Amino acid sequence: MAAARGSLPSRPVKFGDEKSVCVVLAAGGYPDAGESGKAISGLDAAAAVPNALVFHAGTSMRDGTLVSGSGRVLTVVGRGQTYQSAIDVAYRAAAHVKFDGMQYRRDIGRKALVVGG
Repeated sequence: MAAARGSLPSRPVKFGDEKSVCVVLAAGGYPDAGESGKAISGLDAAAAVPNALVFHAGTSMRDGTLVSGSGRVLTVVGRGQTYQSAIDVAYRAAAHVKFDGMQYRRDIGRKALVVGG
């Protein structure tokens, strides 16, 4: 709200020690000519994973059904006390989401394990 109202500089910034890892779920064919209009399921189960968040990027409703766009469709975020726990949460939540052609990288966060654990 402070950013929207233009008062962000007056707000103190607080950082926590919690780690976050974000896994992008993309449409089949992305980054070239991605497929779109694929029905998405499993979002409630993904969001129910403790310490997981799901953000919409390229989704829309068609005839009451949530469908994919042709690029980056969703971002699944895992949070934890360590990078490994955040990675585990993100991929556990992502495993619940389904749509035809869905693809995602399976190495997200691995460099952090080497650098900062």
